[in-house]
Amino acid sequence: MVSAKEPDREVPSAPAADPAADAAEVLLLLRLVLSDGAPDKNTMTVLRRVARRAFGLNEADFLEIYVSLRALGEAGAAGAAAHFQEKPRPEKVALGRTIMAICRHDEALKPHIERARSRVAVLLDIEEDGI
Repeated sequence: MVSAKEPDREVPSAPAADPAADAAEVLLLLRLVLSDGAPDKNTMTVLRRVARRAFGLNEADFLEIYVSLRALGEAGAAGAAAHFQEKPRPEKVALGRTIMAICRHDEALKPHIERARSRVAVLLDIEEDGI
């Protein structure tokens, strides 16, 4: 995944062929972790903050990615989860670890980290202890 832009908001990184696509995948997964249904105002606030802090995205870039998030999310959690479950295990583990790093560094998400870990494991179809 893409490394964070702010030194105090580090996210595990790996070489990325398309940073915007990586950001979109992480944001989609985070969206599903936060809410199965249509994102509410709080979910949007968290996604914007993560997009800015972890990926250095401005509002226009975020909104461009959000259109894709919304389209995938409208397929429902099961449809979006299927997208992730088709990925090779190392990619799923990397996505899960990225979400966990984001949760550890975000004061609003930190109190919910165990729920997030369980939800990520289900969505990615991997073991919790692997992330």
